Amino acid sequence: MRERAIIAEAGANARSGTTRLSVFVIAFVLLIGGLAAADTAVVSGILIDAEEFRISGAATYRVIAHNGIVGSRCEAVGRVGGSAQAGGALRQGEPIRASAMPDTRLPVWEVTSGVLDLLTHVAPHATESGAGVWITGDLAGNLGLAPGDTFHTDAGLAEVAGVFTWPDDGRTRDIGFSVLAPVPASGHFSQCWLHVWPADREVAHLLYTTVSGQQNNPEFGQLNTTLGIAFDALADLDGRLTRHVSAAAALAGILIGWAATRLRRLEIASALHARARKSDLMLQHVLEATTWIIPGLLIGAALIVGYSGMNQPEALPDLLRLSAFPLIAGAAGAVIGTIAAVAITRERHLFALFKSR
Repeated sequence: MRERAIIAEAGANARSGTTRLSVFVIAFVLLIGGLAAADTAVVSGILIDAEEFRISGAATYRVIAHNGIVGSRCEAVGRVGGSAQAGGALRQGEPIRASAMPDTRLPVWEVTSGVLDLLTHVAPHATESGAGVWITGDLAGNLGLAPGDTFHTDAGLAEVAGVFTWPDDGRTRDIGFSVLAPVPASGHFSQCWLHVWPADREVAHLLYTTVSGQQNNPEFGQLNTTLGIAFDALADLDGRLTRHVSAAAALAGILIGWAATRLRRLEIASALHARARKSDLMLQHVLEATTWIIPGLLIGAALIVGYSGMNQPEALPDLLRLSAFPLIAGAAGAVIGTIAAVAITRERHLFALFKSR
């Protein structure tokens, strides 16, 4: 058979329903798309847990030594790079009273610029506008303030440069409902914070280098310990139950391709009896298989895009690359199953197949 005739025959079978296109599209989406979606869901869950661990402050470490932290050293640790992503020093300042809340003494923390950088990692929805003080979202709500606004205090007029949330999720409450006043990194401070991601306590031990020689027993720990002391996302990914999903998808594809072709073994045996070449029949049936493989791939990918877009939009490219492996493995398996089913069919089977139809 010529290539044009093979393509025409495959197209005719797809249009007439001989290929059972809709049945095998559904089978492909349910089995192979389902396996890819299951793995995507597991990986998405691990990424969500990792993000929750990070923004809760569990990956942010601190060392406490009253007036024993060298501010310049703390800022330097925050610029080491690698997993040490941001760090800065803090010390308590004189409390203030806002004119709108005269009965409440507001804690003031003097912080270096690295602390403000660190807030973008552990304080969801941090917003900023220009220079001035930073306040928590709760305080901003009570005072009716937003970035760029000013408010009167007993220490003078204060401009709000930024607002950050500080949830009551187990993290230290030191800077909760407080005012952060940026100051130069010169002099000594009481605390040094360092955000380390991926979480690594060995890297976090760099904080000890920020303590001056007069301090013997600085306190070291996490901002939040409610989610544990460590989170190894790579280990969780390597050990997930769905890590072998591509192999399972390939096997499922082989079974679908085999079933789709074996249902037509009488037709294949009859074509062999009419002197059709087996290689031509293989090509024809592979072409027919692509009519349900390609829609199955597109539908499966669309479902994964929709799921990932709702749950992990920022990780969508990585999740798509991950889901491509089982989808492609399933498609390759379907082609292999199709070829194998044609290969084992013999002309001599024609009479037996005809009798048993």
